[in-house]
Amino acid sequence: MIKTKSIMFPPEFDHIYFVPIGDFHCGDKSALGGSKPEGIKATKKFRDMVKWIKDTPEAYTFLMGDIFDSTIRSSIGNVHDNQFNLGEAKEYVTEELRPIKHKIIGVIEGNHEERISKAVGDSPIIDLSKYLDIEYFPNWCAYLFLNVGNNKDFKNDKYRPYLYTAFLHHMIGGGATPGGKINRLKKMKGMALADLYCGAHVHIKGTFKEKYIVPDIRTKQIIEDQETYVATGSFMGYASYSIKGMYEKPATGAVRIRLNGSPEKGKDIHASI
Repeated sequence: MIKTKSIMFPPEFDHIYFVPIGDFHCGDKSALGGSKPEGIKATKKFRDMVKWIKDTPEAYTFLMGDIFDSTIRSSIGNVHDNQFNLGEAKEYVTEELRPIKHKIIGVIEGNHEERISKAVGDSPIIDLSKYLDIEYFPNWCAYLFLNVGNNKDFKNDKYRPYLYTAFLHHMIGGGATPGGKINRLKKMKGMALADLYCGAHVHIKGTFKEKYIVPDIRTKQIIEDQETYVATGSFMGYASYSIKGMYEKPATGAVRIRLNGSPEKGKDIHASI
């Protein structure tokens, strides 16, 4: 099943920033914590983002999987050329995320962590969730109900937040082209309806919106609604196996999503890449 969670943000916030982050691939020398130039750049961008989340009261995040590179002998990558072994990587990521652990809504696994689960029956993501005391979501996905702001429609007779639904998935596949990766993101709508779809795995930062028509059963009319799609980027540079495999250079960084909670603007999602 798809695990759900409802979050009530402080009603005094007239908006929140939701910044899903993932695909750190900690352990690879070109990724978070890595000693190669690409890894050093990725680490700086990661630390800048963590600091921004920490220093911005209305900013929150979610961990999107592939936190650890989890290289094994049968996988892509070279187990003899890692920056960290898995135990060291878990310690490293825990310390890097500790300053914002109270702002992490949850965490999901990706295909790289599943290598370990299949090989030894253990999950480094479950370990990380325990170290940081954050919520673990199984099956690579989570469905969130995000309650933002107050005084919806300028009515203050009771607590009236704007409710945003968000479906998050690490995703699988995606193809070698930007179009293939975006098409994979679009497929999430076939699993569940939501205001916001966030997909990882494809190592690009991207966003687009779509309008669709739904029936309003109260007024017996059809009305327009809108969905926002976000590919959540990565904190991994151009790794050796990516170059050998003729993959495109990853888009390092994250996408900042603003969810409005003020009645002056109404329900609105804005994604900045």
